[in-house]
Amino acid sequence: MADNTGLSIERRRGWKWRLRTPGLLEPWFDQYEHYLKSSLVKSNPVRSVFKVNNQYFVKLDCPRNPLHKLRAYLCCKAESEFNTAMQLEKDGIPVIKYLGWGRSGCLSMILSEAVPDAVTAWDFWGREYVIGGKDHTAFLDKLAKFLKKFIYSGFFHPDFHLGNVLYSPQSGQFALVDVYGISKPAGVSVGQMERMYKIVLAFRDIISDTEAEKLVLFMGIRETPEAARLYFDSALKAEAAFLNDEWPRRRRQILESYRKFITRLSIDGQEYFLKHSPVAEPFINPAELSQTLNSGNLEKVTLPAGEALTLWLKSFRLQFYGILHRRPLVLEKNGSQSVLYFNKIEGKIPAPGIPEVSEFIKRCACFSISPAHENLLQTAGGRILINNLALIDLEV
Repeated sequence: MADNTGLSIERRRGWKWRLRTPGLLEPWFDQYEHYLKSSLVKSNPVRSVFKVNNQYFVKLDCPRNPLHKLRAYLCCKAESEFNTAMQLEKDGIPVIKYLGWGRSGCLSMILSEAVPDAVTAWDFWGREYVIGGKDHTAFLDKLAKFLKKFIYSGFFHPDFHLGNVLYSPQSGQFALVDVYGISKPAGVSVGQMERMYKIVLAFRDIISDTEAEKLVLFMGIRETPEAARLYFDSALKAEAAFLNDEWPRRRRQILESYRKFITRLSIDGQEYFLKHSPVAEPFINPAELSQTLNSGNLEKVTLPAGEALTLWLKSFRLQFYGILHRRPLVLEKNGSQSVLYFNKIEGKIPAPGIPEVSEFIKRCACFSISPAHENLLQTAGGRILINNLALIDLEV
């Protein structure tokens, strides 16, 4: 049986599904609870994403409070997201292949095709370039072309960020994912365009001023080099204000070991807190923690508990800002004393007045941070970073 759009209708276990191809529910749907437990990708109290045999991704929405249940019953999110994906696909915008959607009362699911090697553009950028230190030029050029294509497509994305862009290293292709909320108004307003333009800030950790200027000009955000430079600086300052407003909430989450930021681990009765990278993964593999702590590759610093916590929080705040620094990767609490384990970085104090230093100081100033020249370190790869967190005046 098909609906008036040509989608196949299937009813099972109290659910009504609309599918692009019949039979896509075989055999996983009858035991979807098993996959929800064994192959969970991510979840929050109202939404879960799980994988089915490396073939599909399934997003399950389970609203909790009565108002959200009523809203979901009247306007199904899965249906809306599926229809948006079909419109994007029709208009030639690369999007992951959505295969169908189903609902049961206020519950809904959406089914999409899995691309085996794909990761979000945010994760790839963070792992390969921010953390990995590889040359990012070619990747940034390709990604900028994709972002520009969408921004000027006539669609508006209210949550346009690199986590909603999928990248396949094997094919070198990008595609949108999680397209709920995207619309195609009669005309995208200036305010909506400016909102999407802010995606260029995602690269601020490691791109130079010259690269930022080139990116802003290429994306058509501003028309002259001077205007492009002014835009990027003002956007950084606006981002600083936003992050400062967010800090009390994030500080609380860090102190509560929120799993996006920290992995909490106990070994032989000793508790350790593992710092997460910008892509929400521990810098140190938890399974290799004992070996890493004893490898001699980390600098061990013992401090009064309060001082250690201050440096720990400073590092998180600088990471949110996108300011490179020598990070404490592990916090070990021992009553009144704590131990921080820092990553060892080979480098030297940079020559004064070189462009890299001037740019770094300027970037820090956008976030109201003023590191002394003696507290800067230039790595073997040429990056400038803050060496000693204790010497940074930053309220936490």
